[in-house]
Amino acid sequence: IAAIFDSIMVGVARRLEKGDIEDIEALRRNYIALLSNKDFISATETHTSDEENVVMRMKLATKAFANIK
Repeated sequence: IAAIFDSIMVGVARRLEKGDIEDIEALRRNYIALLSNKDFISATETHTSDEENVVMRMKLATKAFANIK
């Protein structure tokens, strides 16, 4: 759970650097889609401190939230 939490918080924080999030529904949809992403799941289930997994989940979370208005 910590691996999921940290990556989602980083992804949302990076998005917030551009300004407030107005489309909460898009945030919710992208969050659910991220939790269903097989690569994200893999990077959060085992070996969560391995650099490859950390980089992968941060990248996926950042991408998931980047274009939300």
